[in-house]
Amino acid sequence: MNPNDAIAQLGKYFNVIAVIPVTQYDWQPFELHKLLSTFKKDYYNPNDRIIFIFDDTEYYLNNQGFTIRNIQKILYNLDIPNYFCIILTQQTYLKHEVVQVNQETGYDTINIDVIETWLDFHLKIDEVPKIDLNFSLIEKSFIFLSRITRKHRVLLFSLLEHENLLDQGMLSMLLNQEAPIHSSSADGTNHIQMLSTIPFTRCNEDWLLNSDLNSVYNQFITRVANSFKFKNFNETYNNDLAIRANSDVTQRAFLYIAAETMFSYPGTFITEKSFKGIAAKRPFVMVGPPGNLKKLQEYGFQTFSFWWDESYDSIEDHSDRMIAVFNIIKEISQMSTNELITLGKDMANVLEYNYNFLINEFTASQSAKLDIQCQNNLNRYYVQN
Repeated sequence: MNPNDAIAQLGKYFNVIAVIPVTQYDWQPFELHKLLSTFKKDYYNPNDRIIFIFDDTEYYLNNQGFTIRNIQKILYNLDIPNYFCIILTQQTYLKHEVVQVNQETGYDTINIDVIETWLDFHLKIDEVPKIDLNFSLIEKSFIFLSRITRKHRVLLFSLLEHENLLDQGMLSMLLNQEAPIHSSSADGTNHIQMLSTIPFTRCNEDWLLNSDLNSVYNQFITRVANSFKFKNFNETYNNDLAIRANSDVTQRAFLYIAAETMFSYPGTFITEKSFKGIAAKRPFVMVGPPGNLKKLQEYGFQTFSFWWDESYDSIEDHSDRMIAVFNIIKEISQMSTNELITLGKDMANVLEYNYNFLINEFTASQSAKLDIQCQNNLNRYYVQN
């Protein structure tokens, strides 16, 4: 749901004294300390809440998440009780992480509450166009659009190139786009030991490939250094093409490849990238952490296990999961256009259902769940007191 709508909904239950987008401060935690110090009070009313919007990735090193630890340290240093803080996120794993951090540190008798809802920052569900199935538009077997160069995305490109399948798809990726380099230095006003990465990154790229994939990947990387062309279709690449629904482009292919932000991650991570195929009434495969497909099903969407093996979603080994996803793409790529159109017609009920659920019911279902979680948060306070 729209983040502003989510905050407005929380405002019906709580006196929201601050809304803090974590991604603006996770690389400069001392600035977050300064900001939170302005909301420190000697006494908080029972309904007072500080809301942290955690919509981007956490950085993990040996299963240690940096941002949550820094937030908890800051709250403890400022004597802001966890009671009065909420993390609003779409990441299911953060609840586990919050519990783990609090158990290890013993900073507070209760945990920061994590309220989960899907935050629609980019797709803009209310702007998804009304479209037909339009199978006659299909020109390519798959569409695979990416903005930032991530290891799992480059690996998938390398496999497609290795199997001579690049011409079967519509592909694009921005090259040489790197996260800005930031560093945090200690603030003389306090002595908190913050955690960070230098250079700063929100990406977890240290996962290992098996020997066969590593060979394919490294050979491909060598060719990338010699100006390999990631783009093979005529549209001018821009951020909107990668972020928004762009059904007129996406419908020109049969299979939508949802190349998520994260691949190596301890929990599910679902962004707008996972919904663009649904918005274009096309089947999809997920290139992301294990459990993403199951999470979509829990949201209420239908998937495609009747037509191909979706057990890839439960494969923990990253190399094996990538191979399983690639095998589906490869199978689709070997089909003729007429075969793809016939397959699409066979899936029509699922494609129409997912599209209608996305634009008509999904936001309302998330809003209803948000109401329940807000009420549970209030009940938790009064039970504890």
